[in-house]
Amino acid sequence: MIGIPDGGGIGYSVREQVNQRLREAISDRSELHNQEIRPHQIEVGSRVRLYLDRVKEGYAKKLAHLWHGPFRIVEKVGEHAVKLKIAGSGYHDFPVVHVTKLKLVKE
Repeated sequence: MIGIPDGGGIGYSVREQVNQRLREAISDRSELHNQEIRPHQIEVGSRVRLYLDRVKEGYAKKLAHLWHGPFRIVEKVGEHAVKLKIAGSGYHDFPVVHVTKLKLVKE
């Protein structure tokens, strides 16, 4: 085949080394991230604020309110996703969100 050496070419070994180093770097970064992460305290019934970084056209992002709510958590959809009670709040787009987009409301 054109462009692919038969296993012994210099280009093939360099590519394999680069791919191996990339896999190692991704694995190391993942391990570091998982060590620094704290378990979240978000449970069903908690009141939370939702982070929405999208701003309507014509508005300045740095002046906009990015944390919306508070909302109640209705159910846990997965380990890192929850469903919010958004009925009557004017929000229709994001009933299921990742917990990284939430922060607890201090009561």
